[in-house]
Amino acid sequence: MKNPSSQNKKNSATLLLWCVIGVILIGSVVWLLLPKNETADVTAQLWVEGELKQSIYLPEADDGDFTLEEYGHNVTLSIQDHAIRFLESDCPDHRCVKNGWLRRVGDQSTCLPNRVSLILVESDTVGVTLPG
Repeated sequence: MKNPSSQNKKNSATLLLWCVIGVILIGSVVWLLLPKNETADVTAQLWVEGELKQSIYLPEADDGDFTLEEYGHNVTLSIQDHAIRFLESDCPDHRCVKNGWLRRVGDQSTCLPNRVSLILVESDTVGVTLPG
């Protein structure tokens, strides 16, 4: 004969588990459906050897590729559809290139051997674009 109190504890634990799973599932669906701040007002900051060299206002930036040879580095960046990325680099591991497209505030990528970083920040000033 089963003890009724142990059966109630088992049912309560099962109910609690299903409630937790339900909350996680609903939270995940809501998070996926929320609009993402893709390129609403994003500026890409280009840092070379610890110095801010350029600010690129991505919503108005022209698509294209550009090199950082003027700063003494064999690195090519690419802008396309209001996003930016490392296209090519002479670093040994190419992690910066593998990071892919940056488009949201907080996205960042760094080429450690070349000491070059791209950091996307919320735009609060008029941006400067790289010469074409």
